[in-house]
Amino acid sequence: MAYVCEYCGVSFSRNYSMLRHKRESCMSRFIPEEVGGKRPRFVGAVSMKTCALCDVTVPANFMAAHQRTAQHRNNSCIPLCDGVERVDSAFRNRIATYRISSDTDHIDFTVFFNEIIVKVLNVLEQALGLHGAIKVNMVVAGLYYHPTQDVHSEKSFNTSNKIIAVGSDLNEVYQSFVEVMKTKSTEFQEKDSGM
Repeated sequence: MAYVCEYCGVSFSRNYSMLRHKRESCMSRFIPEEVGGKRPRFVGAVSMKTCALCDVTVPANFMAAHQRTAQHRNNSCIPLCDGVERVDSAFRNRIATYRISSDTDHIDFTVFFNEIIVKVLNVLEQALGLHGAIKVNMVVAGLYYHPTQDVHSEKSFNTSNKIIAVGSDLNEVYQSFVEVMKTKSTEFQEKDSGM
């Protein structure tokens, strides 16, 4: 059974996912609710702010939440080279988030990871050149289709942090990340498949 947000039309596989969406990221939270036939609660004047990158106006107290949305992150990316973007950085680039993408869509993780290995290793080598030692983790997001419920859902998998120094074998570190991702993906696919 698919659960659909009546305000924006996004579908979810679970009811609690839809409720979290309405509470945290849907524009429905700016619509006053009528509870049991009572008048809407008066909140008072709300100061609004406009994000210059996204051209979106949100209440001032929700600006930090807006900056964490995928829309804002996509608009604030800094392209470094083909398929590599710096999404976020802090503390004079000592903490950085990169998005590495493939030119094509993939069904198999192995093909995807083989295609982006050069880009990942270049980013790691540049960071090691600047800092000497770095702490790295990897997050992979994918869109999954559940045929019995006819629902698409986004799922992400992450690894634990690893410390990499100048003398570390980057290929070995990358392959260990890939193995963790493959294992988590396989477990997720088998969880609801009925196998």
